[in-house]
Amino acid sequence: MELVEMKTVLQQKGGKQGRRLVEIGSSLPDVAEPHKLTIDEVFVAYGTSPESGLTNDDISVRLAHYGPNSLKPSKDKPIWLKYFIELFSGFGLLLFISTIITFLTYKPLGEPNPQIYNLALSLVLFTVMILQGSFNFYQEYQASNVLKSFKNMLPLQSQVIRSQVQQLVSASQLTVGDVVLVSAGSKVPADLRIIDSKNLKVDNSALTGESEPVRCMSGPCDCAILESRNMLFLGTSVVEGSGVAVVVTVGDRCEMGRIVGVAANTTHRTPLNLEILRVVYIITFLAILTGTTVTLGWNFWLKVDHPDYMTTSSAVMNVIGVLVVYIPEGLPIAVTVGLALIAKRLCKEYNVMVTRLGTVETLGCVSLIASDKTGTLTQNKMTITGMIVGGVVHSIQDGCQLTLGAKCLLRSGVLCNASKIVQNGQKQEIIGGNGVDVALMQCALRSGLGPVHILECYYNLAEVPFSSTTKYALTINCPATDSVLDDGIGNIKGGHFITMKGAPERVIEKCSHFMDNDGNIVEMNQEIYQNITKSAAEFGETGHRMIAIAMLDLDPEIFSPSYEYDTEEFNFPTSEMVLLGVVAISDPPRKEVNGALRECKSAKVRVVMVTGDHHTTAVAIGRQVGIITHDQVDKFENFIPDNNFRKFNYRNEYLRQSLVITGEDLRKFTQETWDWALKYEEIVFARTTPEHKLAIVTECQKRGHTVAVTGDGA
Repeated sequence: MELVEMKTVLQQKGGKQGRRLVEIGSSLPDVAEPHKLTIDEVFVAYGTSPESGLTNDDISVRLAHYGPNSLKPSKDKPIWLKYFIELFSGFGLLLFISTIITFLTYKPLGEPNPQIYNLALSLVLFTVMILQGSFNFYQEYQASNVLKSFKNMLPLQSQVIRSQVQQLVSASQLTVGDVVLVSAGSKVPADLRIIDSKNLKVDNSALTGESEPVRCMSGPCDCAILESRNMLFLGTSVVEGSGVAVVVTVGDRCEMGRIVGVAANTTHRTPLNLEILRVVYIITFLAILTGTTVTLGWNFWLKVDHPDYMTTSSAVMNVIGVLVVYIPEGLPIAVTVGLALIAKRLCKEYNVMVTRLGTVETLGCVSLIASDKTGTLTQNKMTITGMIVGGVVHSIQDGCQLTLGAKCLLRSGVLCNASKIVQNGQKQEIIGGNGVDVALMQCALRSGLGPVHILECYYNLAEVPFSSTTKYALTINCPATDSVLDDGIGNIKGGHFITMKGAPERVIEKCSHFMDNDGNIVEMNQEIYQNITKSAAEFGETGHRMIAIAMLDLDPEIFSPSYEYDTEEFNFPTSEMVLLGVVAISDPPRKEVNGALRECKSAKVRVVMVTGDHHTTAVAIGRQVGIITHDQVDKFENFIPDNNFRKFNYRNEYLRQSLVITGEDLRKFTQETWDWALKYEEIVFARTTPEHKLAIVTECQKRGHTVAVTGDGA
């Protein structure tokens, strides 16, 4: 129902209730970017409150306007019509015509002595048509059921607050502005804006493909909506904690609903479909042409000069034979069986699970592979081989003697860490965390620093997990007792302090001081800054991943022992920090990558690297695995001032050079720039976010590529 029509209906109710409903209907919320609003702005924009929620009048108007919270099935053809279409598609129509004509040669054209084999042949042709059409229909029907599985993502009921009462309602009756309570184990019933989070973590893998749960927050986010941590999306699952959220979109307007809509409305044919269709057209044309030639030859030659040579029935049967012999009745079955065998081989030999046979077909049509670096091109076995402390480079080896500054650096790396050390018999094992976390723990163990003891000496008061947007993670710690325990390092004042690790360019910009090798805190100067950045660049050029670590002692008069930290609104400083140093992490390439890349190139399949690492590290790894083979690697900024990219006009071949593009560069790209960039033969995309990765795939597809994505979130 349109809003104008709804108002007319409500006005007919008359009285105060009718006027109240019209007032509500005239100001229904329609917010484009709810994740960028503050909590107070959310309540104002959606006309709701956390204590009372929506009233019954609000709910009536909004349900009438937005409709039920359900994924509407796409307008689909009746099942009998689908079967009919498959029955007469491809060679089906030709077989059907041949069946009719063959039967006519039995009766009445075969009178007075109809031949039984004409009837038998018509039945055989009809059976082949039915079997072929049924087989094709079954394959299409199986594929269409995939879209129906999205309906299972909607929970049956949800906890809401309405008219100041907490109640259980049907998820389909949720509407925009409803206040929803979520907890661990529950499915998200719609797209929600979080207004209160208590250790809330959500699994977004069904929507984004990211395997790691996302820690949620309630504050505003200035990023793409799918990257925001203050949103919960339909179809995802809460894995930890609890929270309160406001419904911002329902049903088909949700992010998942849009994906279902796109998938349901996708009508383009795959390359194999187009090729088979082309073969059908060619064979049909040749069959009709040959049949017509035979018919004309009989009618204007044999029938005239040799009237007793062939009856009309026999002539028709000859034409039918010519038509049928052209038809490859087993082609659809042969194609399907071939794809099934390939899928079985992929599963058995390469541990690839194929959910649809069409995936195998698309895989064979891939023209560009966008590959992640860590864990895909490399082994994801990270080891710290060096560190930069106070501008001085240190080589890290087992049992090496560390300076006080280096010990402070590793201690912060142990504290700002998601991995843990457990005792397994007489061995200590590191569990959890990502590759960087494990590498820091291993380095502390190898250096004899005692990471288990360090973790016992300090409490973790709060933490901010790593984000692809901020490029850093931090923890807030304090000593485990009123008096500082002897962690074997010292140099902690005894109050609360922040430890931070992340991309060097993001961490160093927050630092005003640095720690030298003797543990002294010195004001940052240009010389030290240049030494650190130069050394980090040299490590990066050899393929090392660089991680900067910093800390900040908090003022005990402000940040008392009972102070409550807000990791969403950040009621603590993250500037004027002390740079402890930068660690260089080695992650060797996989042995099989070089050979795989050579095979891809020989098959004319381009491989580009898409990574979140620094561009120097990405280029170095690209050289080691063979993605980058040219000595000179161009950069985006080299071409922007004079618009040199306008000079490139390559059509059928790529510019035989290498190019590195960062996430910041992508923000400046236009369609013309994309045309220029994708003409390079070898490309590395560095410091990218998931939003950038989506843009890269989309732009490549626009230019005719069939793109395969490998790595995290693929």
